[in-house]
Amino acid sequence: MPFAGFHYVYFLVLLVPIVVVVLAALLVWRIQQAVRSGARAYHGEPTGQLAAPSGVADELSKLAVLLQQGLLTRAEFDDQKTRLLGSQPPATYERDQ
Repeated sequence: MPFAGFHYVYFLVLLVPIVVVVLAALLVWRIQQAVRSGARAYHGEPTGQLAAPSGVADELSKLAVLLQQGLLTRAEFDDQKTRLLGSQPPATYERDQ
């Protein structure tokens, strides 16, 4: 018996390249998935991820802009803010022209 640990060395010499090839294949697959996902997003196709719904803060910001532009009255803004924060039904308005 020339060397008692020879079987382990032989096993590692065979196993390491197999592991490297498998890991490289997984890496290539992940890169392909990322490229495909990016291409779908670039061309406007769905990527499988849902868009985050607009939050209350976003809606309040939009209402504040409309108020600053004079497109909403203070009463309309306050009613919409109350509706957003308290989930009340929207009120009807008669605008003064």
